[in-house]
Amino acid sequence: MHRAMFHRLIAVALVLFCAFPALGQFTRDKAANKKIDEAINTHYFATDFDKAEGVLLGTVEACGDKCSPQTLGRAWMYIGIVRGSGKKDMGGAKEAFGTAISLDSNVKLDNDLASAETKAAFAEIGGSGGGATVAPPPGGGEDIGGEEVPEGGPAAAGGEVPGGMVCTPDVTEMQTRRPVPVSCSSEAGPASVELRYKAFGEKTWQKVPLKNDGDYWQAEIPCEATADAGALRWYVTGRAEGGDVVDNFGTEKQPVVMSVTEDSAADPPALPGQVAPDRCGGLGSDAEICPPDFPGCDSGKKECGDKDWGASCGNSTECKCGLLCVDGACETAPSCESNSDCPVGTCVGGTCSAGGDGDSDAPAGPYKALWIGAHFGYDLGTVGGEDVCYSKTQENGAFACFEGSNPYPNDARGINAANAAGNDQFFSEEPHTGTNIASGIAPGTMRALLSLDYALSPRLTVGGRAGYALGGNPGDFLPVHAEARGSYHFSGLNSMFGPYAGLSAGLAQVDMKVSATMFNCSPNTQAQDPTYGMPALDGYTGAPDEPPNGYTDGSGDYAGVPAGRAYQDCVQSGLGAQKDQLPKVPVDVYQKSGPLFVGGHFGGVLRFGGEPKNMGVQLNMNIMVMLPKSSIVLEPSLGFVYGM
Repeated sequence: MHRAMFHRLIAVALVLFCAFPALGQFTRDKAANKKIDEAINTHYFATDFDKAEGVLLGTVEACGDKCSPQTLGRAWMYIGIVRGSGKKDMGGAKEAFGTAISLDSNVKLDNDLASAETKAAFAEIGGSGGGATVAPPPGGGEDIGGEEVPEGGPAAAGGEVPGGMVCTPDVTEMQTRRPVPVSCSSEAGPASVELRYKAFGEKTWQKVPLKNDGDYWQAEIPCEATADAGALRWYVTGRAEGGDVVDNFGTEKQPVVMSVTEDSAADPPALPGQVAPDRCGGLGSDAEICPPDFPGCDSGKKECGDKDWGASCGNSTECKCGLLCVDGACETAPSCESNSDCPVGTCVGGTCSAGGDGDSDAPAGPYKALWIGAHFGYDLGTVGGEDVCYSKTQENGAFACFEGSNPYPNDARGINAANAAGNDQFFSEEPHTGTNIASGIAPGTMRALLSLDYALSPRLTVGGRAGYALGGNPGDFLPVHAEARGSYHFSGLNSMFGPYAGLSAGLAQVDMKVSATMFNCSPNTQAQDPTYGMPALDGYTGAPDEPPNGYTDGSGDYAGVPAGRAYQDCVQSGLGAQKDQLPKVPVDVYQKSGPLFVGGHFGGVLRFGGEPKNMGVQLNMNIMVMLPKSSIVLEPSLGFVYGM
């Protein structure tokens, strides 16, 4: 018993082993069957038998050895029907049936389409039985776009259009790339009328409101709806003021169906008594429109390469239209619902496309649209100034000086020294003028930031950064960072390394910090008082307990300095030349800039993770022009980003 079971398992394994290569070999069956359905539904039902036969023969040629014998046999069977039932060429029908049976001895005839003579020709060649079908034509069952249409069908299938409204045009066939002017009248007196249409291959209905010119409601189906050959569906609905439907011409389930073909000889649609609008240009080539996933198909929307299925490639532009370059080889473009379904390229109209919107340089592959991140930045800014710690200079707000955590000049120290000496002859500190900081680049504040960016396209993002700044002056520093930014990603959001550049603006204060030595220029009457630590200055001859001669009120910029004349003398040539004799005070000088900025940024993201890549390390450089307290600030930052 165990031996019998073992033999069965071996047999199953052999069957599967042989079947898998075959399944992998016939990669074009799906596309070919879709092409066969189009030939019958679109061209045969429109009585364009030459076109239908041409599409079927082209499908056989495009299949090569990538379609199964069953699919090729089905194609030749329908070629026989087109020749026999359509073109009344029984000799050609028998030839096609013979080829079909040689490929697939079990091929079935489509009895619904075959005439009695065609059935007889099929039987004469050796065919037996019927039952083959195509995907239902517009007006019966499920269409190529996936819409359910009830049996009985719309007007183009021979049925009567439901509804009491009367509309034109009354045509069942038209040429591609033509607008469709629609004019309707209704005895129900609707308050509003709208037209809905669905182009060949589309899954959703588009809406166009009709305008009332007094007697008729009129609108136009645009050229975009007739750019490709196939079935165009439309219907019209009239509504009362409250929104209730009061009249209609066709319905969503039973719409008007017009066959759109490239070489139709029918009169173009026009409003009653008017000339038909001109044919539109720029909506595709005159070539045959193919299913999006059929190898070698040219949609007319972009230039394609000449490499066929299975050929080696560097990118998708080298492959024929309808193929994508996947893992170094041209492969059939798969169907999709979103970008994440595509191994490369983007999802366009339900099919993976290398060009996205038709741009062959567009990034290939899916990408994440929403990116969040955390970053750490460090500010470097321009500095430079004269008399930076003088009280009058600090009043302008561009500089702030501190001795430790205390502002400098510090009146408290002079008062404390006076109290310690038991007199009131000590004066507020001021630095000696000419104590400057050199122009250059100095380090500044640090920033902890969070980011949020949203992709408007595979290359364009908008977003912002917000966070907290550290290391500003101890007095009036604003630690808030708020930034809006827009970025262009040169290689797309799906590339492993993505350089970018953009513009930014926002709210931020940047304080650059430098160390300096101030020479205290505040003399006192106790010239050698060790409490204050000031040596005797040449030129002061007053008694120790009295103010030196010449201590008067200051003038000009020094009018506000206590014992201003003494300070004025100190900073001028008399004592200014002796500044090395003054007490030295180490201070921290903060040059303040902002709190607004405009500028730009550039950088790169090294992405990793799954497909599409959803993580990255980001190196960014902000270039900020600070306003109204001006300076130029460079802010490099390093961070981690995550895509969702």
